[in-house]
Amino acid sequence: MGNPKSTRLWLLNVATFVCFLAVSSSGMIRWLFLPRGFQGGRGTGFVRQLVVDFHRWTSLTFVILVVLHLVLHWPYIRSNLRGWLTRR
Repeated sequence: MGNPKSTRLWLLNVATFVCFLAVSSSGMIRWLFLPRGFQGGRGTGFVRQLVVDFHRWTSLTFVILVVLHLVLHWPYIRSNLRGWLTRR
């Protein structure tokens, strides 16, 4: 890849996307396959709690990565917003 800054931003984008996929998948699994009160076979409560914990931690990680993404892209966001506001 190019310079170290673009490599860091690319890796951050990939990590954020992977977290998004993990949060989305675990949320769908919780909602569709392991709903609250699900009376499946033995050990289902453990699996449901494992999915819930995974979903919570990946959600927290996703939020942190999105905030970091916004902080690192803030100069770009600010310049584009300034340009957009001056055109109006």
